Amino acid sequence: MGKKIVSLKMDDQFVLTGSEDYTTRLFDKLSGQFLFKIVNRNIALTSLEMNDKLIIIGYADGLINFHCKLTGILLGTFDEHTDKINKIKIASIANKHDIIITASNDCTAKLIFDSLGHISDDIEKPH
Repeated sequence: MGKKIVSLKMDDQFVLTGSEDYTTRLFDKLSGQFLFKIVNRNIALTSLEMNDKLIIIGYADGLINFHCKLTGILLGTFDEHTDKINKIKIASIANKHDIIITASNDCTAKLIFDSLGHISDDIEKPH
C-alpha cells in the first residue's frame, strides 16, 4: 500500500502527486497512466508546482529542486531559503521567461528567473 499524498498539482494534461514516502509521481490526466517517479531527498516534501517544462519541488528544510517535466531528471537546485517552503508559483512573461516565486517559513519570498535556481532578489525580509 502506498503512502499518503501530501501535495497535488494538476494541469490540462498531467496530475502530479507528492507523497509521504518521499516520491513525486506524474500521471497522464486523461488515461490515468503512470509516467514516471522522482525519488526525492529523505526529507518531507512541502510544496509542488509545474508548468509545461518544469516540475518544482519544495522541501521542509528550505531546498527547492527543479526537474524536467518530460523526463523527471534533476536540472538544478535552489538553496537560498533557510526554512520550510510553503508555496511555489510560476508565471510566464510574454511566453519567453518564467518567473518563479517561492515563499518560506524563513519570512522571505524569493524571485527566481530560470530553472537553474538563479536568484534575483528577496521580495520580503523581516526587520
